[in-house]
Amino acid sequence: APTAKTQFIPNGVDPILFPFSGASVASRDPVIGLFGDIKHKKGLGFLLENLDLDTHQLRIVGNLREDSAKVLHGYISIHPQHANRITHVGLVKTLPELLEQYRACDVICVPSIHEGMANVMLEAMSCGKVVLCSRVGGAMDVVVHGENGFLFDMADSRSFKSSLRSAVHAANDPSQKISKGARDKIAASFNW
Repeated sequence: APTAKTQFIPNGVDPILFPFSGASVASRDPVIGLFGDIKHKKGLGFLLENLDLDTHQLRIVGNLREDSAKVLHGYISIHPQHANRITHVGLVKTLPELLEQYRACDVICVPSIHEGMANVMLEAMSCGKVVLCSRVGGAMDVVVHGENGFLFDMADSRSFKSSLRSAVHAANDPSQKISKGARDKIAASFNW
């Protein structure tokens, strides 16, 4: 009807299905999560080159495409000391399993080379997880750097490392300011 009030939402999640989970499962070193269908555009190579696996852990949740599997195996063959710092969970098939994987991470990283509106980003933010996204595509419409997540310039190591430090600090902040800001943003603007 011409008088109907409508609002266009490019993508969204149901905050009831993705509830605020607060802090992650305590771990000795921060766990950085990479979720989704891991193909070249998802930035696994950049993440492996720039994530200090002596002080962080990497948790990959999802399908590793052939090109990304080669990148991961190549990295491990060159850095075998980091093999136990990388966990590949594979594709999870149920919502409870997915929520469990989000809870196991301190920071959810979306280091994409190009991206639309990443469901992973929206889901993680709805759960109150701290997100760290490359400054591309839909991330720039959702993430306000330092308020509800963190952004870095794609292919810029210095920008990534600086934003990662901030994200890890925010994930350990007892006030959960960034986590609450993330949840509030999704509930207000990207709620189904």
